[in-house]
Order: sequence, then structure tokens, then C-alpha cells
Amino acid sequence: MKSILAISLAFFTVLFSSEAKDLYLTYSTFIQEAQAGHIKTATLSKYSEITGTGFINGEEQSFHTYSKTGTTNDPLLVSLLNDKSVQINTATDEKDLIGQYHSLLLFVGSSMIIVPWITLVLIILVLLLSSRILVRTKKTG
Repeated sequence: MKSILAISLAFFTVLFSSEAKDLYLTYSTFIQEAQAGHIKTATLSKYSEITGTGFINGEEQSFHTYSKTGTTNDPLLVSLLNDKSVQINTATDEKDLIGQYHSLLLFVGSSMIIVPWITLVLIILVLLLSSRILVRTKKTG
């Protein structure tokens, strides 16, 4: 019983530790913070996620937000962040990596389906040909 309590206490200590978590900002709040010069770094994804650090509510914090458009394709956002000397990074999304290897994944996936069938057909052909050869040799022999 004591061990269960100790494990539960350890679990909740890790779960609810005072480790800093990302602060969620609405996109309009993010823009206001950027215009005020409070954003220090921003990582823009190809899609709509923005993460970074800034001096928000008087202390340096990590944040994340989402825009309605693809962030790396938004010239006004990039211009605003450049004007405010924000260090801009671009993120490599897992979706991008999958997109880059999409053709390879399709080839490997289809090969895993097609190769066993081709092997089966070849085995059947070899068996049929060998049985015909045996029948011919028996007839002539």
C-alpha cells in the first residue's frame, strides 16, 4: 500500500511540476506583442503554427499560436517581425518530411503488396513448366 502511494505521489509530482509550459496566445495577441517589441524569437511553420519566446507579461516565456494563413507565406507577418528585430526561424514539419518522401513511401508500400504476388505467380509458372517437362520425359522415356 505504501509503495502505491509513493508511486502515485511521484507520478503527480512529475505531472504537475512547475516546469515552464508554452503560453498559448491568440493570433491577435501575438501581433500586439510583436508590434510592442516583446517577441524575441519566432519559429514559423509552413502551415499555421508559430512558436517562440518573448517578454510577455513582464517575463520571458515560451509561447505558441496559430494563424489563419500559412505563416511562412505571409509577407506582412514576416515584415513586421523583421522590423521588430525578431529572430525568425522556419520549422521543418513532419508533414513536410512525409511529403518529400511520398513517392518513396508509395513505391515501398506498393512493392510490399506486389512482390509477394509476383513471387507466387513465378512459383506457379515454374511448377507448371517443370510438370510439363516431367510429363514429356516420361512419354519419350
